[in-house]
Amino acid sequence: MSPEPGGIYLRFWLWTAAVAALVLFYALRVAPVLRIDTDIMALLPGATDQTAAAQQRHSDALGRKLLFLVGDADPQRAREAARQLGDRLRDAHVFTAVSLEADAGMADLALYREHRFGLLSDAQRRLLGQAGGARRLHAQTLAGLYGPGVMPRALPVAQDPFNLLGDFLSQQVAGLGAVRPDHGMLMLTQAGVSYVLVGAEIGGDPFSVETQTRIMPAIDVAVARARGAGAQVLSSGVILHATQAATRARAEINLVGTLSLLGVALMILLTFRSLRPLLLNVVVLGSGALAALTLCQLVFGRVTLIALIFGAGLIGVAADYSTHFLADQFRNPAGWTPRQALRHVGPSIVMGMGCAVLGYLSLGLTPLPGLRQMAVFSAAGLVVACIGVLCWYPVLAPPARRGQPAPLRWAVSLDRHLGRLGGRQTRRAAWALAALALLAAARVDFADDVRLLHAVPAPLHAADSRVRELLQSVPDSQFFLVQGPSPEAVLQAEERLREALDAAIADGALGSYRAVSRGLPSVQRQQENHALLAAQVYRPGGIGPQLMDELGFPPALAAQRLAEFANAPPPLGVEQWLADAVSMPYRDLWLGADAHGHASIVSLSGIRDFAALRALPARLPGVQFVDRVAAVSELLGHYRRLALLLLAAAYVLIGGAMALRYGITDAARLLTAPLGAALLTAGVLGACGALNLFHVLGLFLVLGLGVDYAVFLREGAASRAATVLAITLSTVGAALSYGLLAFSATPFIRAIGLTLLIGVGFTYLLALLLQRPPAGTIHTEAS
Repeated sequence: MSPEPGGIYLRFWLWTAAVAALVLFYALRVAPVLRIDTDIMALLPGATDQTAAAQQRHSDALGRKLLFLVGDADPQRAREAARQLGDRLRDAHVFTAVSLEADAGMADLALYREHRFGLLSDAQRRLLGQAGGARRLHAQTLAGLYGPGVMPRALPVAQDPFNLLGDFLSQQVAGLGAVRPDHGMLMLTQAGVSYVLVGAEIGGDPFSVETQTRIMPAIDVAVARARGAGAQVLSSGVILHATQAATRARAEINLVGTLSLLGVALMILLTFRSLRPLLLNVVVLGSGALAALTLCQLVFGRVTLIALIFGAGLIGVAADYSTHFLADQFRNPAGWTPRQALRHVGPSIVMGMGCAVLGYLSLGLTPLPGLRQMAVFSAAGLVVACIGVLCWYPVLAPPARRGQPAPLRWAVSLDRHLGRLGGRQTRRAAWALAALALLAAARVDFADDVRLLHAVPAPLHAADSRVRELLQSVPDSQFFLVQGPSPEAVLQAEERLREALDAAIADGALGSYRAVSRGLPSVQRQQENHALLAAQVYRPGGIGPQLMDELGFPPALAAQRLAEFANAPPPLGVEQWLADAVSMPYRDLWLGADAHGHASIVSLSGIRDFAALRALPARLPGVQFVDRVAAVSELLGHYRRLALLLLAAAYVLIGGAMALRYGITDAARLLTAPLGAALLTAGVLGACGALNLFHVLGLFLVLGLGVDYAVFLREGAASRAATVLAITLSTVGAALSYGLLAFSATPFIRAIGLTLLIGVGFTYLLALLLQRPPAGTIHTEAS
C-alpha cells in the first residue's frame, strides 16, 4: 500500500519551507561573514602549552612579514626605486607597517641615552674585562677619531667619547644578516647590483581569502611599477605562497567540479532521459552543501579548505540517495510511481545515511578542529540531502519511462559475469582477496613530514631561495624557546645562549640570530657593565677624563660626565623597555608571562648544523630547541594514527548498527566489501609511495560509499538490477568527482582524490562480487 498522499505533501511543503528559510538565513547572516581558511595547519589544535604557544607566535610573526629586495646596478636608482615601492605600499593603506629606513623603530633613542651607562656591546664588555683592556679601548677610540674611517655615532663625542652607545646599537645590526645601513636604508651589494631591503607587515591571517584579496592587489601593483621602471624586485612572504596555493586549489576544484558536473549530468540524462532528475540532484546536493557551510561557519567561525574538499565527497555519497531512489523505477517500469518508491527504497536510504553519519561523526571525537569540522560538514550535508530525497522526490520525481537504458543493460551484464564465479569460487575469491588485502596493508609505509604536503611553484621557490641567499637573515622555522620564572631569569638565560650562538656563528653552524637581550641586557648584565665602566672609564684619573683632556675638552665637561655616571638611573627594566619605540624590532620575540612562567624566542637564520644547535640546551638550563617542522610532522603522525583508530572504531559502530537490523552474521558480511576495499586501497597506495593523514581521511569516504553499496544491495536484493544500476551510477559519479582530483598539483588534494579514485573501484567490484543475491533470484527487471 502506498504512503498516504496527505502526509507526503505535508512533508514536502514543510521541508521546502525549511530549506527556503535556510537559504534566506545563509544569504543574510552567513554569506557576508563566511570565512574560507586555506591553511592546512588549521587541522591542528591550538596552543595548549608554552612550547606550542611559542610555535604559534613564531609562525604567526613569520606569516605576517613580507620582504622585498629592490635592486639596480646604480645604488642611487635602487634607493629611489625602493622609496617609490615603499610609498606605494604605504599609500595602499592595507599594511600595518612598511619599513624602509634603517633606523625604523629607533628614531627616538632617549631611553637608551638615559640608560647608556649600563649598556655595552659584547666586544666592549670583553675588552674592558681583560687586563690592559682599558688602554686598548683608549687607543682604538683615538684611531677611530683620527683615522680615515668615520665611526657611526649615536651621541656627540663630548657626551660619549668612546662611542659606547653607538657600538651597542651597531651590535644589533648583526641580526640583520648581510644588509647594512647606507644612506638611511638597509642595503647590500652582490655581483655589481645594489639591493635595498623593504619590509612590510600584514594585519590579518595570510591564509584568509579576505586578507589575500585585500593585500595582494597592492603588492602586485607596487612590484609591477618598480619592475616597469627597470628595477629588479625579489619578494618573499607566506602570503605569496598562501595566495598561490589557494588560487591553484580553487582553480583545480572549479575545473574538477565543472567537468564532473558535466559528466554526471550526461550520465543522468542518458540513464533517465529527462532533465528533471538532474535538477533534483542539484537542488538536493545544493541544500546539503548550504546546510554544511552554514553549520560550520556558525560552530567554528570559519570553513577550512580541507573541509570543503572533504565535503565535496558528499557529492559521491549523497548522490547515492538520489540515484537509488530514481533507479527504483526500473524495478517495475509499468507500475512504478514515486510514492511507491518511497516505501521500497526509503528504509535502505535512511539506513545507509545513518551508517555513513556514524562513520563521519567518529572524526568528531578527535581534538583536531579540522577533523571535527569535517565531521560536522559531512554529517550535516548527508542528513539534509537524505531528507531532501525522502521529502521532495515522492512529489517531484518524474514518472518511469519504458525501455531499458544502456547503463542498466551494462550494469546487469557486469553483475552476471561476476555472478558466474558463484558458490565455492566466490568464497575462494573472497579468501584470496582478504589475504591479498591484509598482505598489502601490512606492507604500507607512512610519511608524516609536513613539507611533503606543500608544493611550492618553481618561481616562488627560486625567489625565496634568492632572498635567503642575499639577506642571510631570513628566519628559519626552528628557534630557541627561553623560559624562566621571571623576566630577569629569561634574559640571563638568553645571554648564556647568545654566547653559545656567537660561537656557532664563528664555527659556521649558524648565519645569524635575533634575541631580546641584544636590545635589552639583563639587570645583572647592566649592573656588571656599570661596574666595569666605574672601574676603568668613568672615575677620576680613568681613561674617560684622560681622553676628554686629550681631545681638548675643558675639565668641567669631564667632571660633568663623571657626575652623570654617578647619578645614573636604575637598570632598564622589561616593562619600561617594551613601552618604548626602541623595543619595536624585538617585540615579536617576547612572549611575556603565562601559567608556565615567562618566556622569549631567539629567532635563527641560516642554520647549517642542526645537530650542533640541538645539542646546546643540554648545557643551558631554561633553553629549548624548537623545530616547528619536526613538531608539526610528529603531530600529523600522531593524528594519522588516531584517525586510523577512529576508522577502525567507525567500522565497529557501523557494524553494530547493521547487526541491530540484519544480525551479526549478515552485518559482518556486509562490512566485507568496504573493509576489503579500504585494505586493498591502502596496499595499492603503499606500493606507489608512503601514506599520510589525508590518505586515511580519504578512506573514511571509501567507507561511506562502501556502506551505501552494501546496504542498498542488501535491502534491494529482490530488485537487484535496479540496485546494481544505482550503485553503478554512484560509482561513475564518484570516479568523475575524484578522478581529476587525483591529478591535482596540491599534495593533500591529490592524496584524497587518489584514495577515492582507487577505493571506489575496489568498493564497487567487491560489493558486487561478495554480495550475491539469494539462490534462485533472477534479474527479472532486465529480462
